[in-house]
Amino acid sequence: MNLTIDIGNSVIGLALVADGEVVEAYSVETRKAEQLDFYLVTFKNLLGDYIKKDIVKGAIIASVVPRLTLMIKEAVTRLFNVTPLIVGPGVKNGLVLKVDHPLEVGADIVACGVGAYKFGSGPFIIIDLGTANKYIYVDDKRVFHGVAISAGIKVAFEGLVQSADQLLIVPFVMPNKVLGKNTKDALASGALNGLLSEMNGFVSLIKEEVGGNPKVLLTGGNALYIHDYIDKCFKYIPHLVHYGLNEILVKNYAK
Repeated sequence: MNLTIDIGNSVIGLALVADGEVVEAYSVETRKAEQLDFYLVTFKNLLGDYIKKDIVKGAIIASVVPRLTLMIKEAVTRLFNVTPLIVGPGVKNGLVLKVDHPLEVGADIVACGVGAYKFGSGPFIIIDLGTANKYIYVDDKRVFHGVAISAGIKVAFEGLVQSADQLLIVPFVMPNKVLGKNTKDALASGALNGLLSEMNGFVSLIKEEVGGNPKVLLTGGNALYIHDYIDKCFKYIPHLVHYGLNEILVKNYAK
């Protein structure tokens, strides 16, 4: 069994993967100011049964929070007695990064690109909804051609509320109609239908740019709010990044 960890700006995702399938998944808030002891306790509370059983034999980390990368690597090493692989330069991932500056491509983006091929041969448009919305394109030859990035739904919504004195944070629950009859429904409609429109728009633009009819995969923590309303041609894969991380781990440790 392998442990995969995705350190994001808002959430740290952890998954246990056995025989190529995610069997358990957890998420904890990213707390950048905390020290090693906090993460030792947090991970022990979440994964204590697996620590006792001594069944985690490999681990891998993708991180976009440099301050936490080595700290969480140390926590995993102490708890599981395995040294995690960190996605980055020198780590085989199976993708060709056809971009201006390959070292600038985030580890989470790489992992999502790799994970897509578990669900077919490509090409794929991958929509990863997190702190940022990422629209990723990989072709049928495992070439990554680029990504478009926009503000995530929570970041954009909180920015709006902070800039407008009479607006409040509301739950992300889809109202019955696009046109809200009250402030709560108006804001929820704008946030959720706005995101759906952005997604559909980017998919159309990417298809126009690359040609063909790529498969569309939806993933990321904020996909929870809208996956019930997506176009029928989209496929929702909650743990795509973890499938990709596991594949990278296996590729690097294959005999």
